[in-house]
Amino acid sequence: MTDREADSPQRRAKLLSPPISPEGKLAAQKRRLDETEASSTQAKDSEWMEIKPQPAKKKQIMNFLGAYNLPQLKKNSTKSKPSKKSPPAPSSSSSSSSSSTPSDKSEESKKEEELNIEEASVDGSQKASKNSTENVASREYDTRSKKKTSPSTSTPSSLSSSASTSEANTDEVTDLKEKLVEAKNNGEKGEFLRLSTVSLIHDLPLEDIPNFEPKIELNDEEFLKIIKKLGLTYKLEDGETKETTIKNVLKLTDQQFIETNKRFFAEKARRTYNEQTFKKTDAQRACKIDVNKTSKLYEIYQACDALDDDLFRY
Repeated sequence: MTDREADSPQRRAKLLSPPISPEGKLAAQKRRLDETEASSTQAKDSEWMEIKPQPAKKKQIMNFLGAYNLPQLKKNSTKSKPSKKSPPAPSSSSSSSSSSTPSDKSEESKKEEELNIEEASVDGSQKASKNSTENVASREYDTRSKKKTSPSTSTPSSLSSSASTSEANTDEVTDLKEKLVEAKNNGEKGEFLRLSTVSLIHDLPLEDIPNFEPKIELNDEEFLKIIKKLGLTYKLEDGETKETTIKNVLKLTDQQFIETNKRFFAEKARRTYNEQTFKKTDAQRACKIDVNKTSKLYEIYQACDALDDDLFRY
């Protein structure tokens, strides 16, 4: 080390300055970090505020306009508005003004083109959104109109078809009833059973149903035992028939008992003819009295062996 370097002011300052503590070093580092962050944020803000021309964006906008078929907007975007003429400069600075005007004009034209492109893109997006909303509205209107008009077009056909089917059904029922009456008048019980149904047996007038009632071959004591087993309390009077006893036990009128017996045994004969079992529910569907009374009548006739299939062979 030379004498000059030893006597230099920098060397003297280093020797005279006190040593820096670790806390001071940390504070200095923190200060430097804050300064760098502040400078970076300022740079970001300045970049954000600057509007720079981007040729890629222009291409995207032009492609967008081309996709929506907007030729008028393309023309408007390519046209540049006439730039404002600058006032005539003094004669002394003619050379300087002539040299500066072309660059100014080019910058102004660029800015105007960018503004035109932005306006065109906004107009194009607005028109596209309008077109889309109009299309959606028209589609919704079409569907509503179709929904409204469809019932009016379909109702006459449906009504006519239902009316025709009901007429056909009524005609079939009337024809079947006529055949049943004819079979009954001719004494053809088998033909009656072949053509009849449970609903017809329920609905036919009483005089149009043949008599299928069998005779109960039981003495009075056996018959009373059956009545008591079924939980029906009744005192049989002298000379009273079994049919009268059943009518009084079930509390039916003479007409109700006769009609119920006819429909009851007609359904039993029909099911035997078709090789089907005869249940309480079948009797209830054929008769018009209360279902509980019909089920009791079924139990009485079953206990008296009046529902044997051999009694209903036709």
